[in-house]
Order: sequence, then C-alpha cells, then structure tokens
Amino acid sequence: MPFRITSPWMFLLPFVTSAADIPCQLTSYHVVTDKRVAIDCTQSVNTFASTVSIFIVTNGNATGESVSSGTVSTAEFKFLIVDLGTPLKGNTDYEMRISGSAGGTPFDTAYFRFSTKPNATIAPPIRQTPTSYRYGGELWLGSPVEFDLSTTKQLDFASEDAPGIFVSHHATVYPQARPADVSVSDYGTLRLTFDEQDESKQLNSRFKLTGLKTIFGDQVVIKLKKRLAPASSPKGKDDSIFYANFLSQAGVNSKPVFILNGKVAPVFGIRSWKDIQFRPTATADVGQGGAIGKVKTNDIIQLGPGFGRFIRTEKWGAIQGIDPTIGFIYETNYALIHKNALFASETQWFAAGTDNSLKQQNFLRYLKEKTTSAQLEPQDATKAFFGYRSRFYTGVEAGSQISDETAKASVGTSKITVPGYSISRIYPKVSLSLEFSRFVTLNLSGTARYLFATEQVYRERDGFDATGAATKIIYGTTVQGWRPSGEVDLSIALDDAGHYALTSTLKLGSLPPNFERVVVVQNGITIKF
Repeated sequence: MPFRITSPWMFLLPFVTSAADIPCQLTSYHVVTDKRVAIDCTQSVNTFASTVSIFIVTNGNATGESVSSGTVSTAEFKFLIVDLGTPLKGNTDYEMRISGSAGGTPFDTAYFRFSTKPNATIAPPIRQTPTSYRYGGELWLGSPVEFDLSTTKQLDFASEDAPGIFVSHHATVYPQARPADVSVSDYGTLRLTFDEQDESKQLNSRFKLTGLKTIFGDQVVIKLKKRLAPASSPKGKDDSIFYANFLSQAGVNSKPVFILNGKVAPVFGIRSWKDIQFRPTATADVGQGGAIGKVKTNDIIQLGPGFGRFIRTEKWGAIQGIDPTIGFIYETNYALIHKNALFASETQWFAAGTDNSLKQQNFLRYLKEKTTSAQLEPQDATKAFFGYRSRFYTGVEAGSQISDETAKASVGTSKITVPGYSISRIYPKVSLSLEFSRFVTLNLSGTARYLFATEQVYRERDGFDATGAATKIIYGTTVQGWRPSGEVDLSIALDDAGHYALTSTLKLGSLPPNFERVVVVQNGITIKF
C-alpha cells in the first residue's frame, strides 16, 4: 500500500468568516480538478445536504455574481467533496459559500476561501520509522492544487547550494496513487528522490522548480517557510560547492604573505543524458609571489569542464558506489609561467561505514524524533557530539605544457626559459574529517602524486650580480617520481551551521605545476557551502 502524506500544505490556512454552526472546522483543501475541490474538516462529518456558490476574490473582497455553483458530499469521514458545474480558472482567488444542512440539521452559511494559484511547499522525508535516509536524498513536494502529472518528466529541481549558486539535481518523481484510491490527501503530492552525489547540499536554502505545472497549466513555484533539516555545512574543500579560505603566513625577515585557497564547483544535471552531470571546476591555492621569495606557498590554479555520474556497486561488497569525473583542465601558477593543458580523470570511491558525519546523524535523529513530536523543529532535535567522514579518490592527469615560457627572478634581472614538456601523472588521495560538536572540525588530507614523465620546473636562490650586489638567481631543474602533499586543518565554527570558521592550516609537500616543497602554517578565515 502506498505511503500516505497528510496535508503538507497546512501552512495555508484558508479564511473562514462564519462557520459557527457548520459541524466541522474547515482547514486545508485540495483542488482535485477544475470542477472538484476537497476540503479537510479535521474531524468526522455526517451526510451533507448542501449547495455551494463560488465568487472571485479581488483586492481581498468577494464581489459580483456567483461564477459557479455545485453540491457537497462527504468522503473518508472528514472530507467535504465539492462538485461544481462551471470549471474554475487558474491563478485565481475564490470564496466558497456553503449553505444547507448536515445530518438533517440546518447550519448558517459558511464562507471559505481558497486559491488556484500555484503555491507548493517542500517537506523532509515523511516516514514512521526512518532509519537510513541520506541527507537531502528524499524530499516531498506538496501543493493545494493538483499537479499535471504529464509535466513531471520536464521537472527540473535546483537548490541554492552556495550563495547565489543554484545547482540542478536530477529528481526521480514518484506521484502518489491517482485517482485517490487510498486517500483524497494524496492529491497534490510528489515524492522526489535523488541519487548519491546529486542531492541538495543545503536544506535551509532557496529552491527553484521549473517544468512542473498545475492542472490549470500554471508553473509550480516553491515557498520555503522554514528549515527542512538541522543546519549544517560541508566539512572541507572536497565536499564543497563553494570554498574560500583566506589565510596569512610569515617567515623570518619577510613580510606577511596573503593566501587564497578557493574552489567553485557547481554541478548541473543534463536532462537529455540521464544521470550525467556537467561539473565545471575552478580551484586555486596561491599567495603573493607564488613559490618565489623567502616565504614559500602552494602555487596551483586549475580550471576546466568535466562530466560524471554516480554508479552503484553494491555487488562489489564494501564498495557501495563509484563516482568518476572525466574532463579537461588548464593548469597554471600565480606567475602564469606554467601553462598546462591536461586530460584529467578522477574517481571517488564510496565504502560502507565511511560516512557518520554530524550532518547525517542529526538529520536521522530529527526524522526519528519527529515521528513522536509532529511540531518538532529541526533546531530543537537532539544533536550528536562526534562524527566522522572519510573520502578516497584516484586520479590520472596527462597532457603537456603548451608553450615555452620565461621565468623571471623576484629581484634583479635573472631569467630563464622553461621549455615545453610532457605530463603523465597518477595519484591516490584520501581525506578524513573528525567533528567534535558542531563547532570544532579537524580535517586531514593527503595526495601521493607519481610523475612518470620528467617535468620542467624553476627555482630561485640568493646570489650576486656582476657588481657584487645581492640579488636573486633563477634557474631551471626537473622533477620526476613521487611528489606527495598534505594538509592538516583545524576549524572553529563561527555560526551554527559552520559555514564560517576560524582556521589554522599546516601544509606540507609539493603541488603541481612547479612542485615547490613547502612546510608552512597558515591562519585565517574559511567560508564554505
């Protein structure tokens, strides 16, 4: 038997001006067809021998002549079924006037207002015994006006996963039974499920819905009145759609260097390619002067398009899924000396037991507690104290530097030519997030990159010019073989969700394209969505 959702649109309390003697309390409603409206009485009702008249409401007033009339019957003990002679129009406010008797007893005329304007709400998964739901993996859509089910194939669901960045998610739509052979309340409900790696990252953000229409042909819009889940945020750079880490560092006898470690990586579902996502990415970890000077910093900029999809692999035992991304990357550094064109492929591996984050735990606790306390708000549910989440990736990078480039010293006139070279790399990467309450997070990540081909790089050292004055000498060298890198990041959240945090980061190892070895501690502030 299909699961029954009861009135997800209860936020809309119709206006009742006189119902003193009508033997039920008129509350929510369902516009089932253009000639039928079901009204929830919230209590058992007897046989009605009543008629209705329908008036259009303009500027808050119901004036003019009746535009339709009909009769009233009952269904499922608590629903009044109003059948009309003249069809309703879309995007219109109405007033219904009910006259007659119930159970043989007359009642005064009752006034009830409803609307055919598109006005839908989103609700979290509604189950009596939630156990293993993913955060954002299932949502419910409810509307007081029935959907045109023929338009569900055109539905495009997007959430604001970062400020101003709306990300489309491929939703599988499960409408409840039609006609309502289970319950009248099944009208105007849709269950949306999302594949792993394609669910909304923020359930207290704005949502956009396109393609889905009501039975009157009006575009369905979503109004979000409150959070759908406890506040949360991504734990690190790998999990984020938007990540900005503003840092500073200093060395002996040198000025402070300011660092930007950032990422923008929205995901867009491609409707004509089922489950395929377009994944453009721009990342940077750079500082003033790049890898040149007394204060060494990471020095990498990568950007480019990619395509990928999540693939279930439960038959592989502990490996529950893989998520490959294939694309092209333009790779350079702060000084724009390296200009590398790369084919890049990265696969994320999902193993059982690797996600026990506070975000997931708190979401499940809220769903469980809500079954015994229907009015429970997400922020009032009990919270877990400790959580963890690990990620494992493998990747390939292949291509070449597209031209010879000139590298100049930071002081003096020394310069060299960095010739073009081939690139052939593989790497495994692992990250681990340890969460202590919702305020303190320790992130550890490491990448072991292996270079099959010899790559051309440049370095700078102290020297003297022809006059004997101190200067900088730039020279070329090569790198090949293993080039590991890693980070240890301690964050203290500044807000309830953890989107803003004070951060202290230890960076060590070497990153492409210049593979300068660094061991630095940087401090600053992080913004992540």
